[in-house]
Amino acid sequence: MHQISRGIWFQLIMAVTVNDVARLAGVSPATVSRFLNKNAVVSTQASSSIQQAVIDLGYDRNATKRGRRPLSRGLAEQRTSAFGFLIPWLRSEDVLDPVNAMMMHGAEAYAREQKVTFIVVRQEEDGTLPPSVSSTCMDGIIARSGTLNEFAVPESVLTTWVFRPLVQPNRGDMVYPDSEGIGTSALTYLLHRNRHQLAVIHTPSVDLETGLKVEAFVTAAAAAGIAVKVRCCELSEIGSCATALLEGRGRVDGLFVPNGDDVQLTCLQRLSETSRKVGKDIDVIGCNSNIRRLRLTYPDIPNIDIRADEIGTIAATMLQTRVAGPSGQWLRTVVGARLDLPQE
Repeated sequence: MHQISRGIWFQLIMAVTVNDVARLAGVSPATVSRFLNKNAVVSTQASSSIQQAVIDLGYDRNATKRGRRPLSRGLAEQRTSAFGFLIPWLRSEDVLDPVNAMMMHGAEAYAREQKVTFIVVRQEEDGTLPPSVSSTCMDGIIARSGTLNEFAVPESVLTTWVFRPLVQPNRGDMVYPDSEGIGTSALTYLLHRNRHQLAVIHTPSVDLETGLKVEAFVTAAAAAGIAVKVRCCELSEIGSCATALLEGRGRVDGLFVPNGDDVQLTCLQRLSETSRKVGKDIDVIGCNSNIRRLRLTYPDIPNIDIRADEIGTIAATMLQTRVAGPSGQWLRTVVGARLDLPQE
């Protein structure tokens, strides 16, 4: 570990610069800049030296830009004790969406335990973010990827992504469901029920997860020698799309609905208009976040729970850990899904 000289301690009174970090690490300022911006490969030895110098000096690149005294490990840190939960919109349907609601619940519960202020913020319709999304207003944010304008999130703000971002995979920690595992679990369940005429029906998705579930389901089925009919329809077209799959020649006896919720409800309603019985003539499994609502009408329906509440809790925990020690590689946490069968 580097020993901080008396001269270096004096620098803590001033604004620590890239040049100070470079001198202590024994590298050039350009190498430090490449390391901090992550826009080029820096050797393992140099990276280690720079990282240690950053810690020893308490270097904060954003504090330098703002002209205030940088934070230092071992000195009292200037934190806001506030987390933001950033969602693309703040319309009623977005707040009431079971996935968003459960993730916010898990994150807020953890923040409350840690005595951290929890703020819900939204992206504007033009893709911009409010001024509160800054390192001066909050310690970091939990960002719900999807239709979010990921480029609008400032680099100075520590970010933990829930679900995999589409364009910023290497900036921030990440926690997401095991979508591939969900797809294979759905197939395993249907095969266990002796279903071999299989189909997937889903709506276009704004995130990567639905596509990964479908791909895993189809790939696992192909390995078992089973072809799968895949239909992607707008929600308004789900009824007619389901009818084509459930009736006529080649009708399916096993259906996977990766979006779940309204899509699966529509499929089940269309099934109820036929003579086929769920659980007897056909099995339907989805990935619902609000299974209690669905089981009010269809009590025997199985479900794959992505554990959104736990994803929110884990995201808040990861963000708190990153705030306490912002060094190190970005972390990836995959949350395994849970097969939820109705009570016998």
